[in-house]
Amino acid sequence: MTALALIVALIVAAPQQGFSPHSQATMQQSARDEYEQHKQAATPINEHAGGIHSGADASDQAVYAPDPDHIWNRLFRLFYVRHARDGRHYGGDELDPYLWPETRYLLNGSSRDQALKLLDEFLLKHSERLITDPLKRALFQRDLLAVNDWLLYPSDEQIQGRSELQGRIAEVIRRLALTEDQIRRLPDNYADAVRAHGFPTNHNPADSQHPFLPADLFDPKGSWVCLGEQQGRPVASDHLEFFDGRSIFLVFFQVPGGRGKTLEYLAKLRDIPKTWGANPDMLPFLRDGQADLAGLVPYPEPPQFPIGTRMALVRQMVLISSSGNPMRTHLTESVQMRVYRAIHFDLGGTGTHSQDFFEFRISREGLLSGHGGGLRAIALGEKEFAFFRAHGNDVSESEGEKPESEEGIVLLTCSSCHEFAGIHSFISYSRHRFGAGIGIPPKLIESNPDREAAVQTAWIVQHHKLALPPQ
Repeated sequence: MTALALIVALIVAAPQQGFSPHSQATMQQSARDEYEQHKQAATPINEHAGGIHSGADASDQAVYAPDPDHIWNRLFRLFYVRHARDGRHYGGDELDPYLWPETRYLLNGSSRDQALKLLDEFLLKHSERLITDPLKRALFQRDLLAVNDWLLYPSDEQIQGRSELQGRIAEVIRRLALTEDQIRRLPDNYADAVRAHGFPTNHNPADSQHPFLPADLFDPKGSWVCLGEQQGRPVASDHLEFFDGRSIFLVFFQVPGGRGKTLEYLAKLRDIPKTWGANPDMLPFLRDGQADLAGLVPYPEPPQFPIGTRMALVRQMVLISSSGNPMRTHLTESVQMRVYRAIHFDLGGTGTHSQDFFEFRISREGLLSGHGGGLRAIALGEKEFAFFRAHGNDVSESEGEKPESEEGIVLLTCSSCHEFAGIHSFISYSRHRFGAGIGIPPKLIESNPDREAAVQTAWIVQHHKLALPPQ
């Protein structure tokens, strides 16, 4: 689904959340305007900067060893490079493999036979011993955990096909496992990226499309505050649950004026809202008697944060240790940032009218080569197939349009969920879609990455995520 189609799909479904036809039309036009602005500004050469260009030859891709035929490379290509009906190749360096709930790839036919053959070869020859570098072993386990997670999707006639693959992959994951001490000593690639000085450390409002990487994001005394929830609930719960705990997610918050001002604002948020009420953004568009259909947000109306407020969502790698325990690493997989340059209540949704979006993602080649922590900036026009909260159909297996027509612009995806004005777009707080009306509004507090990692690791264990089947 393209970015425009994704946004429109959300809008079409909006009457269940209190949208009127008037607000739908306004938001549809807003979405189209945003899409056209990005499309016109996009640089085509960067559309697939994150991996193999569609149509490129992936047969010689060598991620884990110089020899393309090394079994680690062959397994990686099998799982992370997809082939469309027209022979084009997609994927290669995405964070997550192009495997959706409805995917049939690997579950039948020649791809399944090849997967079983390669996995049996790996296990029989103890190919885990071919590479001893802890960083490579960590990254390869991480890549296989994503495939293992996909294989655990509920299925019907393909249960046997899934279980045969999953049992083998689980054993490879066990053999790749590092000790807890080795996991703790893995590099902090975010810090490495900051030290490399490859990106500005501050946002430049005059050059709003230029990505920046804050040097003090993880500084406990810096201007960014790592958020926690007073009752000990995960702050970015929807992300944690969607990825089944194979990554942990840290939310950082900053208002203009420094750390003190940010803490003052958070204290106001904890004090004012007592319950849930109708979203004021939608009230002008509601007819009489429709108030109960409005999206719920904290009530009474919380204080709006100032223009210039920034938010960051950091995704970090989780591994399974040799003792079988899930452990957070200091390896940052992605950083998504939003900067509020305006707060509009009259556009039916903010999106790029009000916010600047930036994203950094880990590059396997960059990480393993020691180049700037392996973090690369997502280019303005870069495209990919939707994965997070996407529909379950497999674009490579779908009839009709060519797969590339289903690619969307990466930096537009955040605006589809964070479209409301100001504080109401801050879902960790407003939860207008994810958990609004359940209990009291979240009470956000100052926290730190270790505490939040512990909260989320406890959730992983409690919900039996990342639990490998018995040997």
